[in-house]
Amino acid sequence: MWILTYEAVSREWGNKFLEPYLSNFIDRFESYIVSNDNYEHVLDLIGCVIRTRISILSKLNGYYKFINDEILIKLIEELNKRFLYAGVGYQYENGEIIRIDHQYVHKEIVKPALEIIHNQAFEKVNEEYSNAHKHYRINISRIVLSHVIVLLNHC
Repeated sequence: MWILTYEAVSREWGNKFLEPYLSNFIDRFESYIVSNDNYEHVLDLIGCVIRTRISILSKLNGYYKFINDEILIKLIEELNKRFLYAGVGYQYENGEIIRIDHQYVHKEIVKPALEIIHNQAFEKVNEEYSNAHKHYRINISRIVLSHVIVLLNHC
């Protein structure tokens, strides 16, 4: 799983990001996370680890369902608690690490909207939202606006 995660993230970032001096991939990831000042990279890495686990388990077991993966659910709950206590303003939700600027707005507006667009009937809207959110996280406002316009056209 760690090698697949490393390869996926390296492709996305366009470079090899782990130090080669540690032989164990888990130690390499830990070293990277602890020593990295770029929180966006750390968030990407965490999201990729979760997606890779789900992907691998889905391929190994055709009956695998995320909602039944008690280990991963507990890890995500722990991750979200740590995000909350650290005040980083992010949470893992519906397969993505999302920014939560304000708890009330997130709970009352964002979370219900995400649940709606996560429905298969809104697959295209969910895809556009995910793209817009990804670009928002890296502060490319022009691209975010174009995704939002496409998203609004699908509604």
